[in-house]
Amino acid sequence: MGKTLYKYDTRNNVIEENSYYEEDGQKHIFSKTVYKYDSRNNMVEYVYYDANPELKIKRKYIYKYDSRNNKIEEAKYEFVEKFGQRVEDLRWFTQHTYVYY
Repeated sequence: MGKTLYKYDTRNNVIEENSYYEEDGQKHIFSKTVYKYDSRNNMVEYVYYDANPELKIKRKYIYKYDSRNNKIEEAKYEFVEKFGQRVEDLRWFTQHTYVYY
């Protein structure tokens, strides 16, 4: 049977998730996920490791704000293998427009 343990930061954000299963009284790690957040509690990094532990997924999130602290841009990058190197690849981009009177 599998179980997942969570670690939280002082702002109650999940910063680590460890999934494992037990077999013959021993714990075996299935995966580990690490999260990082900015001062506004937005996730800025997501890193997933398999049981080996080998890095499988790494994502970076970038946010931009206007002078009134409204989020005006969001971008998600995923690190992918290209030509034997791990490089950032833009996966999605969102732009928000606000009209102030």
